[in-house]
Amino acid sequence: LPEGEGGQRPDEGVAQHEQQQLDLASTNTKSSASPSPAAIAATSPPRGEVAHHPISIRDALGYISHHIRLLWLAPLLFFVWANSHGGFVAGLCVFVAYLGCRAMEALFRGGPLNPKNAGWGIVRRMLLMALVAVLATFINPYGPQLHLWLLESLGSPRPEISDWSNSELFTIVGMKLWLLVGVTAFAVCLSRRRHDVTQLIILALLLWQSISHFRHVPFFALAAGFWIGPHLQSAMMRFSSANDASEQPSEFVLRLVRGGLAVAIIVAGFSLSQRLSDLQVSRAQYPVDAVNFMRQHKLYGRLVVTYDWAQYSIAAFCSPHYSEGELSAVAFDGRFRTCYPQSVVDMHFDFLYGHAPHIPRWRSPESPSIDPGRVLRHLEPELVLLRRFGESTEQHMYEHSDQWVLLYQDAIAQVWGARRLFDDPASDLYIALQDRIRHNRLATDSVTWPAIRPADSSSDSRGPAIKLADSR
Repeated sequence: LPEGEGGQRPDEGVAQHEQQQLDLASTNTKSSASPSPAAIAATSPPRGEVAHHPISIRDALGYISHHIRLLWLAPLLFFVWANSHGGFVAGLCVFVAYLGCRAMEALFRGGPLNPKNAGWGIVRRMLLMALVAVLATFINPYGPQLHLWLLESLGSPRPEISDWSNSELFTIVGMKLWLLVGVTAFAVCLSRRRHDVTQLIILALLLWQSISHFRHVPFFALAAGFWIGPHLQSAMMRFSSANDASEQPSEFVLRLVRGGLAVAIIVAGFSLSQRLSDLQVSRAQYPVDAVNFMRQHKLYGRLVVTYDWAQYSIAAFCSPHYSEGELSAVAFDGRFRTCYPQSVVDMHFDFLYGHAPHIPRWRSPESPSIDPGRVLRHLEPELVLLRRFGESTEQHMYEHSDQWVLLYQDAIAQVWGARRLFDDPASDLYIALQDRIRHNRLATDSVTWPAIRPADSSSDSRGPAIKLADSR
């Protein structure tokens, strides 16, 4: 807001305007001619205005009024956001922090801190924008109850969810953040342009949140991409000679750059169009074959499922569009505390991780002691779909194999059923031994989203049944 094009302040623009007039007068003097009226009109601003360029719409503090008015679109954005996703809280905090920094900046620019400070008008507008943006989020089906619930939920840690931890910082994914941090630091430290303190404060806050909770990295990436570009160009100019910095690139270079950008845009657009039209689901990461097995044998009912696969299971077994009239109940899924009390959350993660000391946990004081088998008794589930690696669920199922029978196994997933239903020949739901699938082959191909095959389709993962002892 307070900076002009090229990072100029209003007084810098006025100085440039005066220099233009002096240069013109000097040129005309050297040619022994007086400045023409047309030349004077071309360089002189109309009466009452500073100049005929962007700074002419600035107020006394250097703020562009049109840009400030555009900020009134933010409350509409937060109304839509609050009715779409809980992440609006993070965006609202960034917006309020931005307005707060701009308000303090206006007071600093306005002179002594007293009632006559010229910045109070900007402060009032910023505070009113922040208030309206906050109030806009209350227009939702739950009203203020949504905010009360968010305060309660966000006040409790969730270390079991990787997005809310910093465990990804030193992985391949985390290296992308550090690369972006390095580029941002290079641009900020070596730029010759005037730095916007508000932007630096917001970037620092977003970096702090990104390091604390990996899910906030996109906020930092968006802000850095929007603000750092001019500083990066200025920093890179330090490595060019003075002559190179003053010379304009040749037409050939301009065409080469434009052509390269056009090719990059076409390649990126083609790649994106493929992903939008044919989203691939890896069989090595998702239980595509296990879900297909369950659909083939019409295995519906109360289903305990690994957290990361729960919403996939909801689509496959709880949607009338795919379930062909039979629906399952799934526990539990990524809606987390939005739908489940903390006791159910604790019960599920007890099943996933047991007493593993290396897994950070936060459990409700009201939850009973850790019992990995409690989820297998709660409301009498009939099926279990689990991930074999990275969790302790497979071990816990074998510990309860007197009540549960293994129906399907591949390299990444297992499907277990209650013995009283699926291992009793007298039961209508009995799965014969020859129909049970147990192997350890890893499928490396992918299928098209939503990766839910018709119930009568065959699976190429089906192989000769082998003894459970061999598969283990």
